[in-house]
Amino acid sequence: MAQQKTGKVIQSVQRAVDIINCFEDITTERSLSELSTMLDLNKSTVHGILNTLHNNNFVRQNQRGKYMLGQALLRKYHFADSAKRSFLMDEAREDMTHLANAYRVSAGIFMLEFGELVLVNRILPEKEMYTITSISESYLNPLYCTASGKLLLSFLSSEELEKYIQRHEFIALSPKSITSREALLENLELIRSNGFSEENEELGLGVAAISAPILDAEGNLFGTVSVTGLTFHIDEHRPEIIFDLKTLTRKLSHKLFA
Repeated sequence: MAQQKTGKVIQSVQRAVDIINCFEDITTERSLSELSTMLDLNKSTVHGILNTLHNNNFVRQNQRGKYMLGQALLRKYHFADSAKRSFLMDEAREDMTHLANAYRVSAGIFMLEFGELVLVNRILPEKEMYTITSISESYLNPLYCTASGKLLLSFLSSEELEKYIQRHEFIALSPKSITSREALLENLELIRSNGFSEENEELGLGVAAISAPILDAEGNLFGTVSVTGLTFHIDEHRPEIIFDLKTLTRKLSHKLFA
C-alpha cells in the first residue's frame, strides 16, 4: 500500500510546479494554450501563474511568444548538474582511456541538456599521430548523420520526431548521408532494436562512430558515450567496441540512477 501523503498542499504552488514540469529535455517551449490543455486549467489561471513565474525569472517568453524555463531555474539546474558532470568524468575516465588506446579512437561522453547533447569529456589515444574529434564543445553536427545525434532522435516520441523531420532539411554531407525521411526512420528503428547507434561515413568519408546510451531510472536518454575514428580502425574491432560501450553505459546508468 502506498504511503499516505500528509501535510497541507498549497494549490497555487502545486500548479506552478505542474507548469514547470511541463517543460522537458526535448520540448523546451510551450504556448499558453498548450499549458492550459495539458493541465486542464483555464487560460486565465495559467496566465496568472506564468506572470508570477516570469516576474521571478523562473520562466521567460521567446520571440514567438512561447514560454521557456527562465534563468533562475537554469542556474539552479546547472548547480545540481555540475555534480553529475564531475561524477561522469571520474567514473568513466578509466574505461574511456581504455577505449581510446585499445581501438585508436577518440572517446567522448555527452549529457543531454535542454534537447542538446553537450560534451562532458573527451579522451584521445595516447600514441596516435592522427585523431578524429568534433570541432565544438556542443554536439552541433546534424543529428541525422551522427552516431549520438541519431541515438537522440531514436528516443523522441513520434510527434517530436515528426516535428524534427519537418523542420530540418536532409543535406548530403557525404555520399553515405541519410537524405530521406524513410531512410532515417528505418535507421532509427534499427538503433532501437540494437541498443546502440552507428555513423558509417555519413558525416565524412573515412570516418566512423559508434554511440551507446546512458539511461535514467525511467529508461529515458540521459547521455551518451561514443567513439569516433578512422573507419578501418573501428571496423577492425567493431564487436569489441560495441561490447565495451554497452558495458560502460550500463555501469554509468546503474551508478547514477540505481
